[in-house]
Amino acid sequence: RVVFVASPHRGTWSAFLAWGDGADEMRPDSPFLITLNAAPPVPPGVSALTVRTPLDTHIVPGEHATLDGVPDRSVCCPTHAGLLRDLEAFRVIRRFLADGVVDPDTGPDA
Repeated sequence: RVVFVASPHRGTWSAFLAWGDGADEMRPDSPFLITLNAAPPVPPGVSALTVRTPLDTHIVPGEHATLDGVPDRSVCCPTHAGLLRDLEAFRVIRRFLADGVVDPDTGPDA
């Protein structure tokens, strides 16, 4: 199993305010992301989950932290960096990794 936490799979508009090769790569529709997303999101037999927050100012728009065909959970309401310390995010991640259970969405629209 694998969990992606606030990963900019489809890029982020905030990369236009950054500099360097990483910024260029994280822009929506960059050649890097097009190549990366051309393959299936995970290998066959691997269960995956994306976890994100509606208050993320790094991954804009927030839906760019999702992957097609992969369950997604929005955890309300830490910041981007706050996901690394959020108890609800840990609970969702731990339960998925340990038991393969995808908990219900805990975002503001849940």
